[in-house]
Amino acid sequence: MPKPKYPIPKNNFPRFIDEYLRTNSVSSNEFAKELNKLLPKELMIPIDISEMKSGNSNILSWKKGSRPKEPAIREALCKLCAIDYIETMFPIFSNATEYLMKVYRYIASFVKDFDIGEKQISLNMYNIGFIISSSLQAKNYLNLDYLINLVIRAEEDRKDIFNMSKIQKLAENDYADINYETLANPQPPYTFFEYSDRNLHIVNEKNNLYIFPPHIMFYRLSKSFNSILPDLEFMLKGGFESDEYAINEYNYNYFRLCLFNDTPDEKILCFNTAINLLIEWIQKLDKFYLHELAKMGIQEDETFYKSSGMVMLENNELFGKRK
Repeated sequence: MPKPKYPIPKNNFPRFIDEYLRTNSVSSNEFAKELNKLLPKELMIPIDISEMKSGNSNILSWKKGSRPKEPAIREALCKLCAIDYIETMFPIFSNATEYLMKVYRYIASFVKDFDIGEKQISLNMYNIGFIISSSLQAKNYLNLDYLINLVIRAEEDRKDIFNMSKIQKLAENDYADINYETLANPQPPYTFFEYSDRNLHIVNEKNNLYIFPPHIMFYRLSKSFNSILPDLEFMLKGGFESDEYAINEYNYNYFRLCLFNDTPDEKILCFNTAINLLIEWIQKLDKFYLHELAKMGIQEDETFYKSSGMVMLENNELFGKRK
């Protein structure tokens, strides 16, 4: 089976098998015999008794880096090597956080290079997550659309913080590097939400018009992931409230609780677990942004993300006729 493009955790079975063989001074064939005591008859490892070989092809294969597909064999290996299942992927707490960020960066790259062929669709915040997650490329990426929506919102709430900082400068009569255009028009760096808002204001069910074509919207979405990345990394290093060790332990235990050794496809299960954990962290990050906005006098319902939908309904001719 070809290696998936999405990140997979490092397989640590080779390390623990090698440690067992060296510590106990046994051959791979002897290791296989011990393993068979923990396995049902139909899954026992074949042992070539006739030639009395000390090497066992299955054990040596796992020692070199392949991973057993049968959950029962993985469970037996864990018992024999006296390790937990989670340790075969993440031996230490920080490994879980490192893998989490690999998944985040992969998704940012994945949406940047996303291609819908010749289709010309007016993409916006309401449909881009569905378009991506319902594609063949992402059919197994569970909850990806929800993660995308959260990233779009978090980026926009973050932008509101910078906009409010500029507006407060105006209120303080500090005109050194700002003008009143800040109060009326979007300012760089532009967000996906702002691109989406412009597409939404000209589209309807008859014309499917857009200002920004699909490839621009996918690229802009990738930039949204990257724009909040520094804050996400800062938070995971304990920069906001908790310490880095406690965060790493939380991530590790999250994977421990969610990664049940009951499926042949461990890779996609681990990847989807990372998506769900990223959802938690992006929600916490956005909660931090909203808290900062509240300190500036902006409540959640007054953010651009929350209020723009109502503004669009009030000013869009098509929607206005439907009232």
